[in-house]
Amino acid sequence: MTNKAILIAAAALLLPIGAFAQSLNDIEALSPEDRRAYFQAMSDEERAAKREQLHKEWEALPEEQKQAMREQRNAMRDKRRAEQREKWQSMSDEERKVAKENARAKREEMGGPRGGREGRPHKDGKPNKPGKPNKGSTTDGSTSD
Repeated sequence: MTNKAILIAAAALLLPIGAFAQSLNDIEALSPEDRRAYFQAMSDEERAAKREQLHKEWEALPEEQKQAMREQRNAMRDKRRAEQREKWQSMSDEERKVAKENARAKREEMGGPRGGREGRPHKDGKPNKPGKPNKGSTTDGSTSD
């Protein structure tokens, strides 16, 4: 084996460790899909350890930095929502019907009508209310803007 091949093999072995060591800023920068995939690739123990690590990092941040991160997250959320709204409005009725069916199938694949979130307690320990739609949404999946 050449030195380059050895380095590549060593890097591949260290990749899971490097991925696990990501900081709060690195995880915030991921797209929602990438973040979901990142956490789903972990075991339950790794996920719990990562949550604890990120919580400690968050608590250690100055309030100004926390507020800046909240504002950045809200801006990204609003941008994604606007893009999705524009995409939805540009679809034909048939395309919307197919998109709704695909979304329904994806939710069921993820564990139910709410993606398996009913059984997971809220961060403050209160149980989630099953079947309650998100703010701004309707029961048919469209938005009420």
